[in-house]
Amino acid sequence: MRETHVILEPEPGVGVELRTWAARDALPHVVVAKGLGGCASPDRLIDELAQHYTVHCFSPRASGLSTGHLTLDHYVGDLMLACAHVEAQTGSKPLGVGHSFGAFAFARALGLRPVVSRVVLMAPLLNIMEQTPSLVAAHLRRHVQHGRVPWSLRLLAGIYNTFIGPTSDGVPGGGAGIAQQRFAPGSMLPFLRSVLDSAPCTQPLTAPALVMLAGKGNTGLRIGTWHSLPPSGAR
Repeated sequence: MRETHVILEPEPGVGVELRTWAARDALPHVVVAKGLGGCASPDRLIDELAQHYTVHCFSPRASGLSTGHLTLDHYVGDLMLACAHVEAQTGSKPLGVGHSFGAFAFARALGLRPVVSRVVLMAPLLNIMEQTPSLVAAHLRRHVQHGRVPWSLRLLAGIYNTFIGPTSDGVPGGGAGIAQQRFAPGSMLPFLRSVLDSAPCTQPLTAPALVMLAGKGNTGLRIGTWHSLPPSGAR
């Protein structure tokens, strides 16, 4: 498996890691946008896709080798930058695969312009708060309006890292982490505001999309998605 990476620069002083995997040359290109807490690191989805595609995956800001602080707009903008970079390198628009938060970013980007030729949206949060119970959403909004990150969110992040997801590395002192996503002190509040203030994705998508729904949860939809994309050599 061949692996390379570059650091893109969406703005001065900020680097966004874009990592690429391929089993051989002349494979179709696909850009992967992972859910919150994911970054450009190999996993089962990447490994399977890379047998049939040249896979490009970026690390959201403050995860992997990427720097800066994350907001929802940053995630969407950096995804569009990654797609533009792949198109500039290859001469054609890549395919796209997005999961959860990453699927929301693809839907938001495709509502603006066709950054990919076709896309698979796995468990897309077309309304970013749709899986958040109303009482929890109200609790978050009340704290964020007063400029606070609720202690309950830090507790939930700790439980997730301990019992469910991989522990985040490199979290600054006094900060927090969700899997591979790092939040420095003071950076989680702008991120929460960007999520709570986001509008649902209502614009028509500018590229054909296959949507894989997940019901009440989005766990476990990482397997099998590559079968929904055209195989190597398909037109």
